Amino acid sequence: MSDHISCSEYDYFEIACTFKLKVQLTLSNGGCVSGTAESLRIEKQNDTAKEVLVLSSPQCNVDLLDVVTMKALTQNPHFTEVRIHAPQSGK
Repeated sequence: MSDHISCSEYDYFEIACTFKLKVQLTLSNGGCVSGTAESLRIEKQNDTAKEVLVLSSPQCNVDLLDVVTMKALTQNPHFTEVRIHAPQSGK
């Protein structure tokens, strides 16, 4: 089994995509990226798979396990900023 985020944290990514919210992501490497949340998808590379958030404006894919916080730049009734806890290994 691979690392994962909790279901409740995953729900925020789904909300962002459903409502096409503009978000700012703080990454585990200290960087930030902003864009409109478009979709979630699985990318396979060799024998590993990772789930990514697809952003547009600019177009990029962000590994969910790299996200530390997600801030909504589009006003909405669902969330302002969420902290994504460190992934847990399922061993």
